[in-house]
Amino acid sequence: MPVATARALSQEAPLQRLHIQLFNSMPFDLEETELSEYKNLHERWHNWRTVQKVCAHVATVVFDGLCS
Repeated sequence: MPVATARALSQEAPLQRLHIQLFNSMPFDLEETELSEYKNLHERWHNWRTVQKVCAHVATVVFDGLCS
């Protein structure tokens, strides 16, 4: 396998993991965590659904940017 191809494949895997984790964001401690309790966390981020939507949007933007 050419070096350039191997390098591209090795960079692709972390990007794919990032895309999946952003798009399907799910913290391990959501049941125990009340986002509004975080010090200085803007009210916008107190709702986990909002956080998920923004993460999914970021994942889409990053993926679209990489594909163009």
